[in-house]
Amino acid sequence: MPVTADRAKKLAADQQSDDDKDRLRDEADQWREQDVQGATARHPLRRERFVTHSDLEVPDLLTP
Repeated sequence: MPVTADRAKKLAADQQSDDDKDRLRDEADQWREQDVQGATARHPLRRERFVTHSDLEVPDLLTP
């Protein structure tokens, strides 16, 4: 099966190193602890929980 450009991109994304994933997770945690907490202390969120029409919770930050 030939590897197309799209397939190559997907393979590269799937092979993202654990270090990159850990770094991203750490940065997201830091963002929540510093930026989000500071902002919500001044201006609370409109809702305690954000959901879709199907009642699926929407996360505060989406990452790859």
